[in-house]
Amino acid sequence: NVLPKGKTTNRSGYDVARGHDGMHVYSESNGTRVNVTAVGAMAGRITQTRSQGDGLYRLDILLSSPINGEPYFLILKDLTSISSGAGGNKIGAKNIKLGGTELVGQVRGEVSPPSVDFKGLHVTLVSAKNYGKVSQNIRNGVASPVEWFMNAATDIKSPFLCP
Repeated sequence: NVLPKGKTTNRSGYDVARGHDGMHVYSESNGTRVNVTAVGAMAGRITQTRSQGDGLYRLDILLSSPINGEPYFLILKDLTSISSGAGGNKIGAKNIKLGGTELVGQVRGEVSPPSVDFKGLHVTLVSAKNYGKVSQNIRNGVASPVEWFMNAATDIKSPFLCP
């Protein structure tokens, strides 16, 4: 698991008009911070570390292994910190190799039952051919088509498919 005793929320829908372009993984930890550890399928190259503007961080990772023959980006959001091996909290860190078992950073732990403010790790999978367009749409406040994204937890092609 990426998070200790990690669970996916049933709120994994896409509301790209509000910037919600992925699903959440959370760990019940009474609100304390929880380590995020890479799993094998997360191996790749960190192409960008960014501030989300809300005190949280985002990592963009070009995955080493294509999905269904196509390169994909894994975007991790809502990190409270980024580990030094993944660029630290240095905004703009690029071209950092991420192995499949490294500490990535930390996220806010969840309380039970899960809250409505989507604590935990936000996970987005987007094809490399659409990654630039998604980034541009975010900057311009424009929603991207849902078809550009893959649900990491439920799509049969996802290397992160949850049982």
